Amino acid sequence: MNRKRFISGLLAAAVLMGAAACDRNAGRDLPTDTSDDIAGVEDTAATDGTIKVTLAETGSAETDADATDAVTVDIDIDVTTAGLPAPTAEYDPIVFMYTYTNMAWGYDSRCMLVTAGGEVYVFSDSPVVSMMHNGRDIELEYLKEYSEPAWLLDREDIEELYDVCCEVAPDVETDKVHVAYDCGEYRFTCIEQETGREITVFVDGDYTMETDDPTLKKAQELSEKLLSSIGGPRKDIKLNLYSHCISAPYGGTELIGTHLVFDSFEKLTKYCEENGIELDADAAREQFEEASYIMLQVFDTDQRLSGALITDDEVLQLLPSLEAFEYDPAYDGKVGVGMWRFEGFEEGRYVDENGDPWVVAE
Repeated sequence: MNRKRFISGLLAAAVLMGAAACDRNAGRDLPTDTSDDIAGVEDTAATDGTIKVTLAETGSAETDADATDAVTVDIDIDVTTAGLPAPTAEYDPIVFMYTYTNMAWGYDSRCMLVTAGGEVYVFSDSPVVSMMHNGRDIELEYLKEYSEPAWLLDREDIEELYDVCCEVAPDVETDKVHVAYDCGEYRFTCIEQETGREITVFVDGDYTMETDDPTLKKAQELSEKLLSSIGGPRKDIKLNLYSHCISAPYGGTELIGTHLVFDSFEKLTKYCEENGIELDADAAREQFEEASYIMLQVFDTDQRLSGALITDDEVLQLLPSLEAFEYDPAYDGKVGVGMWRFEGFEEGRYVDENGDPWVVAE
């Protein structure tokens, strides 16, 4: 199957639910220390898959207590480096990333994350996080907490591809061939867990990565096979972190759980003044003075706001921070109020995480 057609079709039509406008160019040119503290072990040595252990067999009550016999035992133990680590409830890292980015007519970014446990998360994001160091890890934390996986892959399939990817040499020879204009970039990446090395398996779009390396070509074949196994309907997820949001402390209890929308900065500041929300007017003005709509939610803890998650363009959740934040005495004994600028708000279209409509305040 033509890989470009397969990848573009899968990412645009099924996996990442979007299409990139594309003008084709007709002229496209183990460990080494095996010692332990077991009584009677005099010497150990690691060899090729075998540990030779010399034991001192001491005398007993029925024999001469001073008599000893040396017994050497060959024990076959796998001393090779472990492959993909098994996921745990606390740690299920990103193994593969399948991304699409295009800046031809504004920023467009869509991403698929595959974890060691086989969970697949598909979403669109903003440049603020996707361009941050470790930004994908941060996004995965929020997706795991506030959404559900789009798909679950077989662990054996993940291990098969991962093992081949990790065999790709860091200096593998590839060519970058220009094939299109304004088509953006599709990229499949494997993250080697032991070293953190990001292994580019294939690139497509405006430029295609070509290679004659048999190991890399095998990894490309297996990556297409893995992607083709992902199917079924999935939710359209938009994740927006660390942009157009501020927080403020509130010392009361009456407003906890409030979800409101303001269609002007003046209405927002008036509401905060009347209800004892300690809004930093200067910071708010910088973010919201020209905003068409501002979402406000009062949390039940002192958590700050980190961003928003929009599902199927209907459910809009403001996301309390999952990360540690600097101590601020202004929040002692108080709860947090999160505010987020959302130019795409349409009244009657969005509900909150409880299924209640977001309503514009009078």
